Amino acid sequence: CFLLYNHNNSSFFKVKCQLSRRYLYISDINCRRAYILKKLILIPLIYCILLIGCSKADDTTRSDLTSTTSSTAERGSYSNTKVTLPSSTTNYNNSTQNLNFIASDLSYSKFISMGQLLFFSDSNNNNKLSVTSSSLSANYIQDENIHDIYDYSVESMTSIDNIIYFTNTSENNSLYKLDYERKSITLVSSNYFSEISNSANDIIYINKAMDNTLGCYSTKNNTSIQLSSDKCGSFIVNGEYILYKNLDDNSSLYVIKKDGSGRRKLTSTGVDSFATFKNYILYINAEDNYLYSLDLTSETSKRIDLLNGTNLKHYDQTFYFISIEHSNHLYSFSIDDELNIIEKTPIINDAINNYYLTESGIFSKQGININKNYFTSYK
Repeated sequence: CFLLYNHNNSSFFKVKCQLSRRYLYISDINCRRAYILKKLILIPLIYCILLIGCSKADDTTRSDLTSTTSSTAERGSYSNTKVTLPSSTTNYNNSTQNLNFIASDLSYSKFISMGQLLFFSDSNNNNKLSVTSSSLSANYIQDENIHDIYDYSVESMTSIDNIIYFTNTSENNSLYKLDYERKSITLVSSNYFSEISNSANDIIYINKAMDNTLGCYSTKNNTSIQLSSDKCGSFIVNGEYILYKNLDDNSSLYVIKKDGSGRRKLTSTGVDSFATFKNYILYINAEDNYLYSLDLTSETSKRIDLLNGTNLKHYDQTFYFISIEHSNHLYSFSIDDELNIIEKTPIINDAINNYYLTESGIFSKQGININKNYFTSYK
């Protein structure tokens, strides 16, 4: 617009409309009114824009907060499994000179002797948890001598302070405990427990839900830790140490403490099975099935017998193995301080699939009837 002329102290302006392309003549008063009206319109418009912007920012903040809360809830749900990985699990040390083993080894079992009672997984009755007398007169567990049967199918079991802990295969191997004196059974943990054993008040197990890694469950504070990321084939417990076959390293023998520290590689070759003996580890080589010894002081291995066996175990001062050259019969042997095999003795003259060493004697699964629980007393 531009000033056209003045009249009675009032200025008139010639304004061109951009829509109609026509000229309008407006007084300066109306111009001022239009200017004030424009300002009045702009002020609430700016306020609305600011209000909408703040609202969106607030929505974004609430959205981020909701997302964070959701993630926290998911992490909280996962942490309810109480499985943690100790930072010390990555420690690696080749030295074996400070390993201190006790007299006996523990491995997973389906049979537990406790006083005058025997708790077992009855393969003749869908592996149901059953109780009978630990004094057996026959060479197998007779059905008429079973005292109690519980409706839980058991894969493995162990005992701590006169409480039987067992895995329930009907519920993805959840861990349960039986207080036999009170006749009560309680769910302990819904984690996946397999081939359980124990070290003092802790349960050592293979967690198949976490790629067959070793775990340690504390019965005192109800928490589990994953001992390492190694895939475990089998293991034995000796005091605070766990010896295990590492399937991620050609089935080599490893050792780790139950707190996840002190992880070490012990053999450069694969192992079939293993047991401790004073300052040695005896193992059956997976390549030739012969018996070898590992000296923990000199850190050297040597072959000590051509026994051609599998499934080596240790109870008291006697070692047991399944003899491949004798049609999978069970044999035993003793050994002197110079690592000389004193005598190999046949224990079960029938093919067996597996066997379990208990205080009561030896329980086995024999080829003639794998559902029957066979019993053999110690010689």
